[in-house]
Order: sequence, then structure tokens, then C-alpha cells
Amino acid sequence: MKYINTMSILLTITMCSLLRVLSCAKDCALLHSLDEQKEGNIKNPLDRYVTFHIFENEECSVNTTFVYSVLSSTHEQDINNTGTINSSNLTIALKFLCSKTQIHFMPFNSSIVNITRKWNIALILDKCSVALEEVNVILVFGRIIMLQVFENPKIFEMDTKCMYASDLQALRIQNTCDEKKMNVKKMLFWDSCSQTFSSTIILSLSICLDMNTTALQERFPNLYTLVLCNVSIRGALYFPFNRNHTKTEMKDKEIMNILKLFFDFLQKPYPFYYLFPETSLILLNCKINQNLLHLSGRGDEIHMTNMAIEFMKPVLFRDIVVTTTLDLSYNNLESVDENLFQNQPLLKYLHLQNNKLTVLPQNIFKGLRSILTIDVSHNFITSIHIDPFQSLPHIQEIYLNNNLIEYLPVNIFKNLTNSLTALYLNSNPLKDIPVWPFYATFLNVYHICNAKLTGQSIIRLLDHLKKINIVEKEVETQLALPIKSQAPPPEVLLHNNEIKTIPSVDMTELRLDKLLTLLSHFTLYFNRNPLTCNCDTYAIRRLYESAYETSQIRLARLSLNTFQCEQPSELRGRLMWNITEREKYCAVTLKDCPQKCDCFQRKTKDTIVVDCRGRSLVEMPQLLPSYKLELWFENSNISKVSSYSYLENVTLLNLANNHIKQISASVINKLSIARIVYLHSNNLTYLPIQLQSLQLTKVTLSNNPFVCDCTMRWMKTWLLNDEDYIADWINVQCLDKSNNIRQFIAVPDSHFVCMANNISFVEHVFLPSIIIGSVVFVLLVLSLIIYVFRFNVKVLLFVFFNIHPFDKKKQKEETNFYDTVVIYVQEDKKFVEVIINHLRKRRYEIGDLYRHSFVGYTWIENIEKLIACSKSVILCMPVDSINDKIIQAAWNIAYDRCITSSINSLILITDKTIQKQKHLDGSLRLFVRSINCVDRHARLLLEKIDYLVASLTPNNGNTEANTEEQCIDIDSKRILVSYPDELHLYVKNKLMSFLSGRKLTMKVLDMLFTVGTDKREELPDILEAADFVIFIVNDEILNDEILLYILTEILTKSQLENYNYLLLCTSGQICIENMPKDLLKYVENYVTISTNDIKFEDRILESITQIKQLKEKREIHDAEIIPLL
Repeated sequence: MKYINTMSILLTITMCSLLRVLSCAKDCALLHSLDEQKEGNIKNPLDRYVTFHIFENEECSVNTTFVYSVLSSTHEQDINNTGTINSSNLTIALKFLCSKTQIHFMPFNSSIVNITRKWNIALILDKCSVALEEVNVILVFGRIIMLQVFENPKIFEMDTKCMYASDLQALRIQNTCDEKKMNVKKMLFWDSCSQTFSSTIILSLSICLDMNTTALQERFPNLYTLVLCNVSIRGALYFPFNRNHTKTEMKDKEIMNILKLFFDFLQKPYPFYYLFPETSLILLNCKINQNLLHLSGRGDEIHMTNMAIEFMKPVLFRDIVVTTTLDLSYNNLESVDENLFQNQPLLKYLHLQNNKLTVLPQNIFKGLRSILTIDVSHNFITSIHIDPFQSLPHIQEIYLNNNLIEYLPVNIFKNLTNSLTALYLNSNPLKDIPVWPFYATFLNVYHICNAKLTGQSIIRLLDHLKKINIVEKEVETQLALPIKSQAPPPEVLLHNNEIKTIPSVDMTELRLDKLLTLLSHFTLYFNRNPLTCNCDTYAIRRLYESAYETSQIRLARLSLNTFQCEQPSELRGRLMWNITEREKYCAVTLKDCPQKCDCFQRKTKDTIVVDCRGRSLVEMPQLLPSYKLELWFENSNISKVSSYSYLENVTLLNLANNHIKQISASVINKLSIARIVYLHSNNLTYLPIQLQSLQLTKVTLSNNPFVCDCTMRWMKTWLLNDEDYIADWINVQCLDKSNNIRQFIAVPDSHFVCMANNISFVEHVFLPSIIIGSVVFVLLVLSLIIYVFRFNVKVLLFVFFNIHPFDKKKQKEETNFYDTVVIYVQEDKKFVEVIINHLRKRRYEIGDLYRHSFVGYTWIENIEKLIACSKSVILCMPVDSINDKIIQAAWNIAYDRCITSSINSLILITDKTIQKQKHLDGSLRLFVRSINCVDRHARLLLEKIDYLVASLTPNNGNTEANTEEQCIDIDSKRILVSYPDELHLYVKNKLMSFLSGRKLTMKVLDMLFTVGTDKREELPDILEAADFVIFIVNDEILNDEILLYILTEILTKSQLENYNYLLLCTSGQICIENMPKDLLKYVENYVTISTNDIKFEDRILESITQIKQLKEKREIHDAEIIPLL
């Protein structure tokens, strides 16, 4: 009866599918390939991997009859190759690869092909949209034991019967998160099925979706392995799903085969699945509430990786025993409770890498009695003070690399000598090497690269190392191996540390013996360290000799061959133990050693090496130590070789790769004891013939533009006769008379000629005329130069002879307070201070915009007042300040004045590049061409300014400013002051006393209000009765609403007056962000003053009276010189 029901259902499905497919006229073009991706894993029970490629972009139908015929033909091939095969035991992966195409499965046509065999089918749908009820058509081929759905655009026409559910053992769905889908929940097609997936033991979902795992457990009640990726888990998750599983049940061959098959498919996307776990929970990039995760019973693997977990519940793994792997890597764990792993006696692999751990608690691994591998790499662990691995008797591999560990206990790893095989400490700032791993019987790799180890680290290691323990370890290792086999020496990787050498001064015979023992039993790799071989290599050399003397060279050679020189460059790649004494030189400090160079002393002779290679020297040093010298001047910018006395002491001269054009005979004559000379790669055209007389043993001359003429004929013979010590004689070239570059020794002797120097009678006749013409020409050129640089000539005449020709002009009689006023931006202050100091030393009265402006007036009003009271204006206008409002205003005012009075009244200091600026004012562009525009980078800058200022009649010191014409004179009646509490004593004892001594009355604003009344009512009358208001502001006042209101009213009134009614002052540092907008605008446009100003009282008085006291100014003139910072 069951068989009849099944057949009737299949017939119904077939009829429905037929009706649907008949409406789709187009068939899919199928291109198949065999075993294209079949894994080479011998444990994989997969027999065939058949892929059908569908290239249509439109809806089409798959001919299942054709698919069956292809599978049958492959089966026939297997029978021919291997003999009789039971088809029911064969497992075939059937893959349909689409281009996001909607496909239909056509009903099987038994009239064309008879069904003679059936298989176990692993159905794979890659980028195919499919009607799931049509998948039942594949049941004609046999059982569907696995279904994999990859990046399907959509699943339509949900299947309620799901006949394949009874045999489906593994289900895998994978979709990318960035792909837009019409209804992503349709991917969970099992919700529409009427029956449960009771045979499914593996479920893998990689899909961005919120999922209720409670419903999942109801649909898949017998899951062994659950893999979730990019899933947000809602509701409680219990693992394992079926707690009635026993190890006997898990040994079922069919279940083991499907596990092997499934995890073999996962090897490519997840390489760490190298085992075939039976009961596994794998969560990748998922979101889950740990309080809703319930783990109990027994499990093989638990992975919770890349989930941004910051904290693990201490009791999370309390009720479950994990037998193989626990992976918590790629999270944000900053600490781990030491009780987290206490109930895991069977755990073998623990992964905590790529977190943010800073410490390892002492007892964190205490309960892991079976652990084999612990990985805590790529964290932020800084130090380990107590050994956390001491209670792990079977640990084999420890990964501590890529942390910040600077310190490890001396006895760390002491209890691991019977089990440890690999230890990774690389990429930590360690300065010492733990000694106990060297005693480990089965150690294979000891990785401590990219640390901070030095030669002293090796010495400290030897002090802790015990030779007897190394020998005992070797004996135990050989006894543990099979007969007639020999273990290779363990590798100790010390790459990329800071080891320059092993200090000879610390290498005693005992330490040398220990180091030789170490190299005989281990292979130590010292490559890629900054090994320096020019001085201290005695310890390495002695080590090599001891290895030969004790017949241990065969074992130690591999380690010794890793001592390869990195420094200096001429010894790079050489073996340290192979460096001879005559090649060594050590750094010394000498009085006459050039500042840009390094000096060394040869080990075997009293010779000083002066190393100036690559130091960009433009000339040779004038003084060098009084010793025999080796001069290394290679790769510099030397263009001339001078005949210095120290050349007589030079034994080696390296001038290669410079710009030398000529070497004189006097230089060659001084090289009397030179034996090696390098002159290649210069610009030499000639060489003195004296060069061939030197007693040289080596010389280089190639890559120079020599000229083949009569003066160089000797060189060809020299090259041919002395080729033994002219290393590059065959590559020396020259330029012949036809301007062709030729090999020097290949130029015929007849071509080494010079042009005759015959002088005709005509030349003698016209020689005097030529001389006279030349003199006249020189005079004309000199006159032209003087005209072009006439301004500089005038300045020099003024500086040296106090002559001011032609330009000194008499100004009309005016009463000016200043000889000149300087206007600039604050960023240019240091530059301007130099100019002001210079002019004050010349006894000029100088006005400074920032020192002599009246408080309470705008910057523009102050500029007008200062210019009106001065004979001339110095305007400093760098290119980057052209658009500054103060500079623009000062230019317009000063330029108008110089037009009406004298062009000399304006001196502009700017950059040469100002004319290149776009949108430059026309009058400014014209003015920069005059002599009154001075380049701020000119050599005679101060002298030129002095000259231009002196072109006006100097101030005789007797005139006084006419303040009645230029300034507003107000009869001060009443001055109000408001200030913070912290300045009470200063205002009362100093400021009030100062002003009262000048017959000015000052009242405190806060004292004028009547107690108990509203200040806002009395404020207008109080302000109306005052002539000036001094208001001192700090951050405390800016936070006081009442005082801010008063200040706002004062600001409003001050802007209605035609004089500086408000004198705004600041105290301490004020945060501009706290200022109201109207106050901020006032500060930007009006002159204010700080109470820290050393002339605060004087400037307040001047701003009120607006009268400068010339007598007082004369008295402080010398004190006003600005100190240069």
C-alpha cells in the first residue's frame, strides 16, 4: 500500500511538472563535465562528480532523460574499469551551474531510456532559480542524500510534500549577504513541508537572516552537526539537538560516509575543517544571546568565530564536554575567566587567536588534561608572570606569536619537556630566549623571529643553559625513535631580530662550549639579522675553529652558515666566521674626523678608514687624522679634487660615482703611497700622465668621457701594458675626433692628435683692435650691470659711505610723531621684529600696529591714525597674506597717502612671486616694480629698508604730534570699570592709583547699582553718565548671564559713539567658542588688550587721552628694543 501511495504521488507530481514544462517551450542547452571538482581525499565516499553547465539567461527546461543517460554512461565506464559495481552503493554529485537562470526539471521519459540503475545523489544547485516540487523528479535517479543550494536568486512554488525529505541526510544553503532577493525567507523552504527531516544529520546555512532555532529543531530533530554563518539567532538554541545520540549510533557506516562527504565539500571555503567531526556546532559571524545558548552533554567541535564577542559567560561550557576542538578565534575578547575551560578534560585543540586578550590568568588552562594545541596568537598580551601551561602534560603546540610580550618567567615551559613539539613566540618584543624548550625531547620547531633579541640575549641564554640537559634530551629523543632512524635537529628560528654579533668580550670558554653544544644539537637560523662583520667577529670565528677541533663541524655547519654579514655593504653575504683580520675595522672617535663621515681603524695595521660614502659631500674635507688613510668618498657630489697634504698618507682612494671633471698632476704626485684608486663613473676627460708612475695594485677608470687626443696617447699604452691591475681596462672608452664613442684600446695611434696652434698675420694685426673692443665691451656691460642693479649700488654707497645720492627728498613741513610705522600680520611677527630692532638702533621712532594702536577703535581706524602720524609706512605683505583684511585696508590707505604726498612714504616688503598671483590689484601690480618694493628674501634687506627710510628728512626729535588735528580730544569726566573678582586687588591698588595720578576718576560699575533693584533698569542711566567703560573679560564672566547682558548693552552703546567708548580687556585664556556672536564680531574688528601686557596701564591711558608723551617715550626708547627669540 505504501508503494502504491508513493507511485501515485510521483505520478501526480510528474503530471503537474509536465503541464508546467509544456508551457516553457525552450530547452536548456546542457554542457556536462566529469569529475571536474572531485576532491582527492581518499576518505571521501564520492564516486563521481558530474557538472551540467546552463548558459541561458532566460527560463528553460532541463531534460532529465538526457541527464540520466549521461550518468548511466559514466556508470558503464566505471564497470569496464573496475568490474562489477553495485549502483545502489555509488554516490554521485550532480551539479547544475546556472547564470541566475530559472530552470524546470522535465519529467523523465521512460519510452526513450529505461531506468536500470539508481544511485545516491548529492544534488547541487548553483545560481539556479528552481521550483522545489520539481526536485522530486530527481528521485527517479535514486535517493537524494544531500542538497546544496548556492546563491540562488529565488526559490518559487514551495513544495508541501517534500518526498526527498525522508532520505535527505545533509542540507547546505549558501547565499551572499549583498545580493538583493525578493523574499529571502523562501530559502527556508522546509517550513512549508508537511513532514520532518528526520534523516538529516547535517545542516549548513550561510544566509543573512533572522532565524528562530526552536522551529529549526522541530524540523530537524536528529541533527548531529549544525553550521550557521551570517545568521541572527532568535530564541533558545540547544546543542546537541538530539541528546540521545550514543557513540555506537555514530559509528553507523552510512552516517560516517555522509559526514566525510559533507566536510570534504567544506574544505575549500573553510580550510580548518580537516577532520570529520561527528557532533559539531559551528557559528561563523552570527549574532546570539549567550543566555539563550544551552550547551550540554557531549560534542566534538564547537566554533564561535568572528562574532565580535567581548565577554564569555564563565559557565557557558560547564555542562558540555567537548572532545576535539573549541574555537573562539576572531572575536573581541579582552579577558577570559579562568573557570571557562575547567570542565573540558577531553579537549584537544583550543583556539583563542585574533582577539584582544591582554593577560593569561594562571589557572586558565588548568582543567585541559588532554589538550594538544593552544593558540593565543595575534592578541595584546604584554607579559606572562606565572606559567599558565605548567599543568598540561600532553601539550604539543603552543602559539604565542604576534602579541606584545616583553617578559617571560625563567622557568616557563619547564613541565612540558616530555610533550612539546612546536613553540611559536615570534613577533613579540622579547629580549630573552626561554631556555626550557631546548630540553624538550620531541621539539621540532622553536620560532622566535621578529623579536628584540640581541647578542647579549644569546649570552644570557648560555648562562641559563645546562649542557648536560641538552645531551640527555638528545639521548631521550633517539631512544623514542624507531630503530635505524634518526631525527633531524630541531629548528630554532631567530630571523629578523637585532643581533649584530655575539660579543667577544663576554664569550668565555664555558659559554663557547655551551654554544657549540647548542649548535650541534639544534639548527639555529640567524638569517636576516643586522649581523655586522667589520669589527667583532672573534666569537663566531672561535666557534667555527672549536667545531673543527672537536669534530662537531658537520652538525654545527648548518647553523654557522646562517651567520651571514649584513653590514658593512662590502662584506654583505659573506660568512662571519670567514672574515679575515685584515678585512676588519672598528669604529673610533678622532678629533679631525669629518662631521658627516664615520672613522674606523683597521684591526691589523695603524690605518684609519674615513667612510663618507653616500653623504652628498660637494668637496673633500680640508682636515683629516694624521694616520695612514683609506678614503671612501663613493656616491657623493664631489666635483673637484684638491691637493691637500693628507693625500700623502692615503693608501686607498675611492672617488667612484662622483662628478669629478679634472684631477691635477699635483694631486697624483701626492698619492705616493696609494695602492688602490677607484675613479670610475665620473666626468673625467683627461688624466695626468703621472698616474702611470704610481705603485698601484688596483685602479678603475670606466664610465668616464675621456677624449682621444694627443695628451691621452700614453693612456692606451698603459692600459695594454698594465691590464693586470687596471680592473676595467677593457671597458674604458673615449670620444674620438669624429665625436664617436669608441673603446680606448681600439683607437688607432694616428687618431690621437691635437689641432695645430698656428697664428696668422691677420690675427696679429687685429689683436690690438680685438683687445680694445673687448675693453669697451666690458665697460658697456659693467655700465649696464650698474644700471640694472643701481638700487643695490645706492644702498651700498649709503651703508659704507653714508652717501644718499639722487633719492633723498625733502618732505613738506609736517608734525609727525613716528619716522615710520610698521604694519604686518601676527604670523610675520618674528620677521618684523628683526626690522624694528634694526631701525630703533638707527635712532628712528617706530610705530608698531600691535603695540601702539588705541584700544577701543577698529583696526582700520588705528591704521588711519598711525599712518597720519608717521612720515612713512612699512607694509609687510607676504604672498599668503594678500587677502588679509588688515593688510588690504593698510595697502589702500597707505597707497592713497603716497599718491598725495611722496612715493617714498610707502615701503612694501613682499615676495618675488607676488606678480604671478592671479586677481592682483592693478595699483599693487604696478607698485611692486618700483624700488620701494623690497624682496623679503633679499641679501641686503635691512640695509635697503634703512636706505628708503632715510630718504625722507630724519626726525629732529623736537617736533610734537598735533593731536588736535589728528585725534579726538575728550575731556574725561567719568570712567567706569568692570572686572572679575580675581583682579580686585590689582584694579584697586594699581590701576585706579595710576589713573587717579593722571587726574582721571574711575568708578567700579558694580558698585553703582542700588541693592535690591533690577540692574537692567538702572544700567542705561549709568552708561549715559560715563565717558569711558573699561570692561575686563575672562571665562568666568562669559558664563555669567547678568554680566553678559551688561556687556551686550555696553557694546551696543559703544557702536553708537564716534570714539572709543568701550575699552575691552581680557584676562587669562578665553575660549572663543563660549563667546556670543556679537562679542566675537567685536573682538575680530576692534583692538582689545590683555591685562598681561607689560604696558597695560600706559596703553589704557593713551587710549583714553589719545596723547603720546614724547618725553616719556624717549626715556623708554632703549628698553623698547624687541628681544629676538
